[in-house]
Amino acid sequence: MITANAVPYANFMHLEIIFPDKKQHELKTVANLQEANRLIYFLNRKYILSKLTSWLKQRRFALQSSPDNGRTLEAAKLIVLLHYYENAGLHVLCQFIINHKTIIETVAPGNHSSQYNHYKNIIQPILVFCHKMSE
Repeated sequence: MITANAVPYANFMHLEIIFPDKKQHELKTVANLQEANRLIYFLNRKYILSKLTSWLKQRRFALQSSPDNGRTLEAAKLIVLLHYYENAGLHVLCQFIINHKTIIETVAPGNHSSQYNHYKNIIQPILVFCHKMSE
């Protein structure tokens, strides 16, 4: 997930924010460690919502041509439900994801799919992160 390296100074900190799917890092200045933690918390919540929503939309589109219409409906249902968690805290969002992990795995592509690497490298780490957050 999103992490940061901090360089503290007398009255502020520089954060090098590391995104899991970007090669370049972002630099931010924060007042203290508390603000740094809030920023990482916010960025992780935003990242999870963004990646999971866009992936579910892709899966819904890909599954439309599938003979198993139930999987398409499951993906659409999760997209709608995720919308209700846009303003929820990270822990609440993670608990929702863990509660719906079976559905997420049901709509996941098979390992022969061209989309499998995205699932393995982006979505599965989100599931692991949310599991750790919900413990």
